[in-house]
Amino acid sequence: MLFVPCATDSIMPKPHDLTDPDDFCRRCGGRRMLREWLGGDRFVWEPCGLCRGTGKHTIRID
Repeated sequence: MLFVPCATDSIMPKPHDLTDPDDFCRRCGGRRMLREWLGGDRFVWEPCGLCRGTGKHTIRID
């Protein structure tokens, strides 16, 4: 059996990330999700990779 980690595991908030609760993420505008276009009028929602889905200005520490 092969274990494949979920793609969102790498972008979820980590305990050591630094967040500023008074400032919003510049990429998603504080909405926490981004739309990825699949073509035509189809799209999927995915967590923002910059703020890791928190909606806050985040300094990622990997």
